[in-house]
Amino acid sequence: MFKVTILANENALFSTVFGPFDMLIQAGVFWNMILGKEATPYFDVYISSVDGKEITGLSGAKIRPHCKIQSDDQYDLVIVPSEGMNINPQSQSFQSRVDYLKKMHDNGTVIASVCTGAFLVAATGLLDNKVATTHWAAAREFKRLFPKVKLNTDLLVADNHEIITAGGVSADQDLCMQLISRFCGHDVAIQTARCTLVDLSAREQTQFKTFVVEKNHDDQEILKCQTYIENNLGENISISKLSEKFSISQRTLNRRFKQATSHSVISYVQQLRVEKAKFILERENISFDQLAHDLGYENASFFRKLFKQHVGLSPKDYRRGFFLSSKTR
Repeated sequence: MFKVTILANENALFSTVFGPFDMLIQAGVFWNMILGKEATPYFDVYISSVDGKEITGLSGAKIRPHCKIQSDDQYDLVIVPSEGMNINPQSQSFQSRVDYLKKMHDNGTVIASVCTGAFLVAATGLLDNKVATTHWAAAREFKRLFPKVKLNTDLLVADNHEIITAGGVSADQDLCMQLISRFCGHDVAIQTARCTLVDLSAREQTQFKTFVVEKNHDDQEILKCQTYIENNLGENISISKLSEKFSISQRTLNRRFKQATSHSVISYVQQLRVEKAKFILERENISFDQLAHDLGYENASFFRKLFKQHVGLSPKDYRRGFFLSSKTR
C-alpha cells in the first residue's frame, strides 16, 4: 500500500481534505465489492497537521487530524489542500509546512496540491521554472509572489512528475485520478472513475474563468473610457473613436489603457464582449448569430472563433454545459 498524508491547516477548505481522502481510500475497494471480490486497497491515507491538534476549517467545522507532521515521516505522497483565499506566507504555520514539504521532497515523496495549496508548494522553490496551476482567481497574486513559476491557469492539473498541482476545489477529483493512475495504473483509475462517476477526459479551467475588470488604478480618464466601453458593447468601438471621444491620441490611449488595466483597448473590448456572450448563453435561448450582431459583430464566424479562443469551448458546447434551463432555475 502507498502511504499518503493530507496536510491540513486552519481555514482549509475541508472538501479538499476529505475529497482526496475518500477518493484514495476507495481505490481497489469499491470496484472489487461491485464484482464480489475481496477488497485490495492501494492507499493508506492519513490527515495530518503541524501540531496534530484540532483544526477549524473555513466553514467553521472542525476535524481532528490523525497525526502531526514529524521530521522522520515516511510518505509516498503528500497532498496540500486548498488554503482558501486568506493565504498568509508570513505565518509560522505556513513556514513550518514549507520546510516540511522541502524535507519530504528530498526524501523522494511526491508532492501534490489542490487549488491555492499551490502557494505553499511554490513557496518551497520546487516549482521554479516549472509549469503549475492554481485557481484562476488567484493567478494575479500567485504571479506576484512567485514570478519564476510558469503559471498556466488554463490547466486543471499540471504534472511535473514529482510535483503535481491542481486548479479549483473540484479539481481534486482530476488530481486524484492522475495520482491513482500514477501509483496504481490506468486500469485502476478507470475502475475508480466508474465507481465514483468522475469524468476521466482531459479538462481545462478555461471554460470556468471570468474576465476580471481592473479598475483599481488612478487614471480617471481611463476609468471613464472603461465605463463607456462597458455601456456600449453593441456599438462600433474602435481606438480612433475612443481617441476622439476622450481627446487622447491613439498611441497615448493604448499606452495608458494597458498600463492601467494590463490589456490593450481591443483585447479589453473583446474580453468584455465574450463575458457578455457567456452571460446571455447561460440564460437565453438566442441564436449565436443574433447575439454576435447585438454585441457589435457583423461577422458571427469571427466572434465564434474569438469566443472559442477565450473560453476553450464553442458557443454551442458552452451553452450545453452552462445553460440554466427551466428544469434548473
